[in-house]
Amino acid sequence: MLLPQVEVVDGNTLRVEGLGDCLVDDWIMGSEDVLGPASATSLRNAVRRYVEEFGYETSIFLTIEQPHRGNKDLIQPIYVEMRVSGDRICVTATDHLHDDYPIDLNDHEPRYRELLRPLLERHGGRIEKIWTSESPDGSTVIAMSISLSTRRRTVVEIASIGSEFDLLVGAASHSIQSIFAPRSALDVLKMGYGHLIEGQAESEWLESKEMPYVKSDGGKMELAKDVASFASTGQDALIAIGFKRSKRDGQDIVGTSRPFPEERMNKESIRGLLSSSVFPRLEGLDIGTSSVGDGKALGWIFVPAQNKSLLPFLVRGRKISNKVKDNFFSIPHRDGEHTNYSDPEAVHAYIAAGRRYLRDEP
Repeated sequence: MLLPQVEVVDGNTLRVEGLGDCLVDDWIMGSEDVLGPASATSLRNAVRRYVEEFGYETSIFLTIEQPHRGNKDLIQPIYVEMRVSGDRICVTATDHLHDDYPIDLNDHEPRYRELLRPLLERHGGRIEKIWTSESPDGSTVIAMSISLSTRRRTVVEIASIGSEFDLLVGAASHSIQSIFAPRSALDVLKMGYGHLIEGQAESEWLESKEMPYVKSDGGKMELAKDVASFASTGQDALIAIGFKRSKRDGQDIVGTSRPFPEERMNKESIRGLLSSSVFPRLEGLDIGTSSVGDGKALGWIFVPAQNKSLLPFLVRGRKISNKVKDNFFSIPHRDGEHTNYSDPEAVHAYIAAGRRYLRDEP
């Protein structure tokens, strides 16, 4: 599929094929619906031509919409700055430290490189530069830029990686309380930086548990219900284990980390239970623990986006009068931070839709 191409119209305008124009002033301003779907490679080439023709460098600002950090029901605009560097596009992030300026960057740089490594490996990025500057209040700002390949990517895909990068860097000093990408939250758990997800709102992709699931029938049903409900969203999701749940403005959030005895989380037992209790079979589950010392750990169950043709996921069995009846099934689904169940009308609608499909009816 050929992505929309970007061309230089004049000194004030870039045009996205079939979508509209972007204003060029001191920088290029584009929206998610106009510039976002365009080929990142064609944008890179258009910026190169612009520099050659008009003689000065320019940055690119793309406006993308994301859930508000404090209220998941609201949408806030995020402005991602990008610039062309050689055959790649660079994005920049900053972290505001409370230390007085200047600082020894060697004391901080290794931590950032370790924190960013999984994101860079996942997206084929590389760190271009890390530097410091002084903020108006005399404290230190650490800035860093990463570069990304434009090949087979849209502009909004580059910007989304840049936004994830910025949120992850900001979370490193707890200056923000949101990591919008499930895989970044998984990354910090795996690296032992569990404190970085404290304060994150539970949502359609995130839930926290203070202790690993218990081995009783009730605990097994809760595990199957939670994982199946996330799988049915069709997007990446994470259950973070070893965190006390808390509240903020009436909403459940990931509270303080409470590492648990590592032997209490049997990863193979969890896989076996999910294999026998959730249908169809889940693909790509990542179940693990990260040791924090003294025999204790934080844990996770990461549910990658499942093939939408397999939705919804069913749970075998239902707890009735403190006993699990295997001749029942349920269809749990995620509703924000909560899990609900499909009612009989919804189950019948699934069956009826399947029958119509098999009969090739509209």
